[in-house]
Amino acid sequence: MKGTPSMGTKKRRILHGYCRRCGHKSYNLITHVCAHCGYGRSRRLK
Repeated sequence: MKGTPSMGTKKRRILHGYCRRCGHKSYNLITHVCAHCGYGRSRRLK
């Protein structure tokens, strides 16, 4: 089975955790980048 029914299997995993720099729950656990402050993408503060 392909298409829309197979998209439901990706909703169970935990994608975002708490960021150690800004404290928001925007840290992507797979790519290791925070969506809020950009921690993990560059070493310089934003």
